[in-house]
Amino acid sequence: MFLILLIVNIKAIIPTTYQQALKTIQDDPDHLSLMMFIKEDSEESDKALKILEQHSTTMMDILNIQVINCDQISKEELNHLPACQYKESLPFAMYLIPPADSDPTKGPIQPIQKLITNFSLPALKEGFLENSPQFWELINDEQQYEQFLNDKRLNKVLTRIATKPIWWYGITQKFRDRLDFAIVNPRLLNNDLVILKLINGQYVEQTYNGAKQYESLRAYLSVFASTQRIFKTLDSSRNINSTLIKNITSIQNINFDNQWILLSINNHQRLNNVISDMKGIFSVYNIMDNSSQQQLLIYPFSSKKNPIYINNQNTLELCVEMIDFLKYNVNTDSLQLLQDIKSLITTKQIVNVWFFNKKNYNKCHLLWALTFANKQEYKKIFQFHIIYDPDDTIKKQFTVDKVPFITSLEINEGQIAQIDYTESFNYQNIEEYIDKLYQRHQIKNKQNQQYPQNNKEFEFLCTQEQVKCIITIIDRNNQVDEDVFIKSMKTINNNKQIWIILYEDCQQLLIQKYKLQVPSLILYDANNYKYQIMKDQFNFINIDKFIKQKKRNWKELDYQFQIQKCQIKKDDL
Repeated sequence: MFLILLIVNIKAIIPTTYQQALKTIQDDPDHLSLMMFIKEDSEESDKALKILEQHSTTMMDILNIQVINCDQISKEELNHLPACQYKESLPFAMYLIPPADSDPTKGPIQPIQKLITNFSLPALKEGFLENSPQFWELINDEQQYEQFLNDKRLNKVLTRIATKPIWWYGITQKFRDRLDFAIVNPRLLNNDLVILKLINGQYVEQTYNGAKQYESLRAYLSVFASTQRIFKTLDSSRNINSTLIKNITSIQNINFDNQWILLSINNHQRLNNVISDMKGIFSVYNIMDNSSQQQLLIYPFSSKKNPIYINNQNTLELCVEMIDFLKYNVNTDSLQLLQDIKSLITTKQIVNVWFFNKKNYNKCHLLWALTFANKQEYKKIFQFHIIYDPDDTIKKQFTVDKVPFITSLEINEGQIAQIDYTESFNYQNIEEYIDKLYQRHQIKNKQNQQYPQNNKEFEFLCTQEQVKCIITIIDRNNQVDEDVFIKSMKTINNNKQIWIILYEDCQQLLIQKYKLQVPSLILYDANNYKYQIMKDQFNFINIDKFIKQKKRNWKELDYQFQIQKCQIKKDDL
């Protein structure tokens, strides 16, 4: 018996400068890009880089990967890179998505940034499929198929595979505008993959016997691809960034918490117009079955109630219907706004304010504001306000020249800073503005475990206003327990918790006084002189349950915890 080993050649990714990376990305409107920031002498950075190098073996040249080492860039670049200024938050990664209407003939693009929050191989694959540009058309019926064939400028590649494997993204991006691509209703196509070559004014089907893999198809299709790009305008389907699903019941498997779902059945005739008018507010899904029935439905944000059926409603009427499904998670009182701004230093949140004229405002603008206010990831970080008819005092304070107007306030280097929204008033631009604030806040406030070396440091951490400390006492040589604690912190942490690690060899008095086991977990409310010890086994599930429980069996303290001085070696951190 012979044992055959398959060795995958994993190539090292060489870091570059930020300016070089950005130029490479801006010059490539055809591919999704991933940019990662790392630092030297960091196990987490090394681990993330290895995962990315592994991921790159399946991506080949389909994904544009750029890595920036924050310890190797110039001082000038460092001053313009928040990701590198907060090195405790590294590694940090984001997708840079080419706009759907990017024209490769018109120079550098301005990609859309999207934070990567889960850095594992399955999540990276899912993120690629979710964010990659889509350069193909959707064909449901004979009429659409005939129209597609009537454009005889390029050879064509068609598939009936609705799941869109990675090789499909690869060939559609590699040969964008040099071949025509389409996903076709299965009843119109006999094979999974069909290649049509234009011969004497007629399309003739070509036989492909190779594997359905990116490298094989890339080599085969290069013969059929035009040497010149023929750029198609937005009346093609490239402005429809949709996901094909098998049937109507599959919609129940979609996470509704952070998105409006627009479902088109058989490429509904109003699909293009609704997407264009609503300015990117939808995640679009498409069902193509064997029927000729067409429907267009909106599934309500954050719920699975009955959908809105789109018939003859205009855009404003749709916005009004959608508003009815949202919670009014905004403040409308000017005094509350001023109070929230005063509290920023304590809350470390972002105050986001929309100013409207109450008698004459666009209901779609209200829909946008409420949509952001209902997004789960924004709720912990933003305080949303809508101020109708601001008086002269408010206008002067916030420099409101005309409405509608959006601004945000955050803490920057200990001072309250105002960041105005200055772009054209559409959903996608506003979403990018808010998302940048969100990402910057995540970088600046990313929680790390704390290792106080004396009681003064410990007291400072645990007596901050509206903060509770989560304390573990562990054996300094037990890396498993420390990793469990850190994993819990990264998964369930919020802005009102400080996570503290104390080592057993330094804290014998504390252990004896409160009869603690090692490892132990303590929830400590220093400002109210009380604490609670977790009694269950020290693992992630029990820690999660303990931190999230609502009813607490607090024990009272006569005075605050006192810890002993403890030297923390650098290689322990």
